[in-house]
Amino acid sequence: MMRNETKIIPIAGGKGGIGKSLIAANLSIALAQLGHSTIVIDLDLGGSNLHLMLGLQNENRGIGDYVHNPKLPFESLCVQTEWPHLKFIPGDGTTPFLANISYAGKQNIIKEIQNLSAEYIILDLGAGTSFNTLDFFQIVNRGILVTSGDRISLINMLSFLKNFLLRTIDRTLPRNSKARIQIQDIYSQSSNRAKVTINSVLNTIRSSDAEAANHISRLCKNIQPRIVYNMIHGLQELRLVNIINKSAKNILSINPSHMGVVFVDQAVPDSIRNSVSLLRYDEKSIAAQCIFCLAGDITQSWDEDLSEADQVYIKKTTDLFNKFTE
Repeated sequence: MMRNETKIIPIAGGKGGIGKSLIAANLSIALAQLGHSTIVIDLDLGGSNLHLMLGLQNENRGIGDYVHNPKLPFESLCVQTEWPHLKFIPGDGTTPFLANISYAGKQNIIKEIQNLSAEYIILDLGAGTSFNTLDFFQIVNRGILVTSGDRISLINMLSFLKNFLLRTIDRTLPRNSKARIQIQDIYSQSSNRAKVTINSVLNTIRSSDAEAANHISRLCKNIQPRIVYNMIHGLQELRLVNIINKSAKNILSINPSHMGVVFVDQAVPDSIRNSVSLLRYDEKSIAAQCIFCLAGDITQSWDEDLSEADQVYIKKTTDLFNKFTE
């Protein structure tokens, strides 16, 4: 059972190269610097690199060691960082071949994460839509999805959400239920899977099992992803809010919320080249200040329903941009 005071925040993205790990690392640092006990966990199994974003060496035990030795106390994997309130659990550690772990192993990891003691637990997930990533994102009904402003990134983010919803629905329904079999048939027989919408799935199921359809509809309404835009060039990209809202409503039958923005900043690649975290390299940089703003918003409104707060997000982003361009 997850501790009541703990907020678990999984961070995912539809594709690689969008700055997901950089945001996970520096958001964790920002929360810690605000005085909140924080644990950041590298769950990009098979491709762990979060230690680099934190300016650490890959020399500690991690999730991989726990997978191969489940008797290992999970909390013993926590590495104290240079920030007093921040601990880090590595991913692969020194263990290779972890891209595909067993279902039982994955459930053990989830249970151990839920038993950790901290105000915030940040999960840096792998890119894409592997079952590992989808299931770790499903630990809670709110997670962060990182996207850049390019078309491919947006399409992949929406694809992630669609696969996440289908995986969640499939896992929620009884194994041999008619509704679950129908969903699997719809998806496997579709000549163009991209055109399968959550609404079309609901309509098919509703004709034979109204109760299951209503259950799925409620499930979708409870899923509230928070979108963070990274590597954004200017206010013209605020148009993405309406584009994503329209696509999410028409294709996925959900209402995402828009949580934060990180503007393009040379300090980001410079910090990576110098093998230090962005907030250690230059905490006064534009990107660092954006991440501090995101951390502040999380501490103030993470548990709130922000699906109707688009104008608030747009105003905050506009004010932030104007502050940096005065």
